[in-house]
Amino acid sequence: MKLRLILTVFLFSILLGGAIGLKHPQDCELEVRIPEKMQCLHSAAISAAYLGIEGQAVTLCNRIYSEASGNADSDLQIRGDLMRSNCFYDIAKITGNPAHCDGVRGADYDSKLSGGRVTQEQCIQHAESVARLAPENFYQNNPNSICTMMFVLPLFLFFTLIRCP
Repeated sequence: MKLRLILTVFLFSILLGGAIGLKHPQDCELEVRIPEKMQCLHSAAISAAYLGIEGQAVTLCNRIYSEASGNADSDLQIRGDLMRSNCFYDIAKITGNPAHCDGVRGADYDSKLSGGRVTQEQCIQHAESVARLAPENFYQNNPNSICTMMFVLPLFLFFTLIRCP
């Protein structure tokens, strides 16, 4: 009986884990330090992109650099520029819209931060590859879809465990 309870809790934690972690722009207003606020805005932009609110995602990506540009610290401005580019890259990959790649800028300074390696060409290539994916392969109208694998199969396993003696 104890094993069933543990397996049930584990199963529900896997199923419900994706519902936790969305950031809203209001959450970012609570951040006092600029680097944490920029990271929060990046997370909120990704959340907005996943929710299909592309306009808000673009606005949040632009706010990342504006938060950093008001600071006298040049390293923070560089970090803000790189984070802004990464943000546009991420929302372009999520939405499959290469138009968001216009916000990706190549670094014109020597930087060892990962944002310096993001280019518009890479962004366009990745966004177009996401756009080429056929939605019918990932939604309910296909019995071999990801939804079936990630929701129905664990549900089936859960009910099997409950019914077993």
